[in-house]
Amino acid sequence: MGISKSKKKVCITGANGQLGKAIVKKLSSEYEIYNLDISYSSKDLDEHHYNLNISDEKKVRDFFQSINPDIIINNAGISVFSSYLERSSEELNSVYNVNLKGTINMINEFARVNQENLKEKSVINIASLY
Repeated sequence: MGISKSKKKVCITGANGQLGKAIVKKLSSEYEIYNLDISYSSKDLDEHHYNLNISDEKKVRDFFQSINPDIIINNAGISVFSSYLERSSEELNSVYNVNLKGTINMINEFARVNQENLKEKSVINIASLY
């Protein structure tokens, strides 16, 4: 009887979107998945589903204090569909905050908590024209 090896922990941002759900489905049999999204309702939340605003540095830091994943997949992304000439600064800021700042927050905190063993960890960034 052998010792079972525990599954690697994978955090996926944007896990409740179309691409995120497909990634979760594909990886869930081989990895312990932590779903991160801001669109979960309270009934969806369990030990592996987190409402996390990745553009908030403190919330990202707090998350990494509770979960130290082996892999992060930065998949969260939003867009706006207003005409380019009518696009407001609020719309641009919301896209920037999730797509760029949120991704940077996740990478920075992941690297900070894993300084000693970063070579054993992985970061995957998803980009899409979706």
